[in-house]
Amino acid sequence: MKKLILLIAISMFGFQTFAQSLLDEGMQWNVGSGHSNFSTEIFKIEGDTIIDSLTYKKLIATYDTAWSYSYFRGAIRMDETKKVYFNYYGTDLLIYDFNLNVNDTFINEYCSLVVQSIDYVLIDNEQIKKKITLKDISWRNVEEFWIEDIGSNFGILNFEFWVLIDAYFSFDLLCCKKNDEFLYHSDVYDFCFFDNTSVEKIKFEQFKLSPNPMSQTTKIELEKEFKEIIIEVYNIQGQLIDERKYNNLKTINFERKNLHSGIYFLKLKTENWCKTEKLVIE
Repeated sequence: MKKLILLIAISMFGFQTFAQSLLDEGMQWNVGSGHSNFSTEIFKIEGDTIIDSLTYKKLIATYDTAWSYSYFRGAIRMDETKKVYFNYYGTDLLIYDFNLNVNDTFINEYCSLVVQSIDYVLIDNEQIKKKITLKDISWRNVEEFWIEDIGSNFGILNFEFWVLIDAYFSFDLLCCKKNDEFLYHSDVYDFCFFDNTSVEKIKFEQFKLSPNPMSQTTKIELEKEFKEIIIEVYNIQGQLIDERKYNNLKTINFERKNLHSGIYFLKLKTENWCKTEKLVIE
């Protein structure tokens, strides 16, 4: 019911829209992969290429954070209906369709996915994006989610593509950036790059929000105490409507005050990190 209310509210009032696209120049995805040994492959959009009279973006990749070397991973394009195709050995493979609705089936040559739910999330640069959760109905029985203009939680090339490459490896999107500005980071991992020999970690602190939904007060529990914490409150239109500051706390009692019933996004910020969660006020 709460997700239905959110969808209705967004359809009635709309939300802030932005020109950012999944295939913009400067978009970068750090994807952790491996089985017993793990590494990070970094993908980036860089330049155009023409295939059969169609314009694609070039997807290049590296395992080196300094980009001392790179290689061509493939060509990728988005059509006017927000369907995304990856040119795989000369053939276009449909990897995303951001127009899907609940219970729709996404089918390409290698998979069948059914949409489980549609939600909206506030990404790291204060943009609200659609989140589509899907489940593979084949023998793999895998669940994944797509975030509009970010990609899959398995990376810019989603789970079904990776199965074609190596079904025995795991693949996870660690973080996504545009021109070095963070847009998304994983809720599962607390770092943005890792390998087995030298681990470069960008720490993402976590916090718990309970109860949620809330009536008058909710408790925010942090992993450690911070000298200063800023909480920014955004409405479903992506507008900053409140800002509160706290000092030297590990647990914060967040009060409703003048906030009306509805759905909000709380963005917690310290000197070194930020994290966003959705909050429902009854």
